Amino acid sequence: MQADEGAVLVDCGPSALGQMRRAGIYPSTLDAVAATDLRPDRIAGMAVLVNHARLTRRERPLVLVGPEGLRHHLETSSRVLSPVTTGVPRRFALHTMEALPASEVPLGFGTSTISLIEVARWTTGSSYGVVLRVGGRVIAYSGLSDGIDPLIALAEGADVLVTAGPFGQGGSAPDPSVTAALVERVACRVVFTREIGERAHRPPAAPLEVVRESRTFVV
Repeated sequence: MQADEGAVLVDCGPSALGQMRRAGIYPSTLDAVAATDLRPDRIAGMAVLVNHARLTRRERPLVLVGPEGLRHHLETSSRVLSPVTTGVPRRFALHTMEALPASEVPLGFGTSTISLIEVARWTTGSSYGVVLRVGGRVIAYSGLSDGIDPLIALAEGADVLVTAGPFGQGGSAPDPSVTAALVERVACRVVFTREIGERAHRPPAAPLEVVRESRTFVV
């Protein structure tokens, strides 16, 4: 998310740097990176991003935010990658913060904050949605969630909810009719990060809006 105050990346998987390059986004422009859970597809690229910042002699401070266990993951990953940056001094301040659920954490630029809200539980832990308050806007974001109730709670007071949608029965892909119900029950704009399908009942006042990979939209 890019605002006048700063830029935030939510989730940083192993291919994040390549995807940013394809989208024309430079890692040096990021002020903060947030992780919604500790699975590899959410955080495997964080240590790579930090090492990239070191090798490119970044001087701008960088904030990393995630659930409990983030520091341990980064320390472990950094040891694996350390030969790459041996002898290269870090020229930038790095702030790693583990956010307590539902607490507001400052992002280090302007008055921007982030909160983590639980939206799903896995055998390995919880997944969180994030609420970003940046540039006078409130953006709620979530990957797949356990039903629509966590997303409704996440979207309360937000200007826009960006989500992959609720899980279907048994953890399957989002059910179109359930997704349409989500759109009807939240007061803010809803943007989906994946195709939902054409079977959904789409209320005229709330069509399903999808943003595809490497596309941008204005809040």
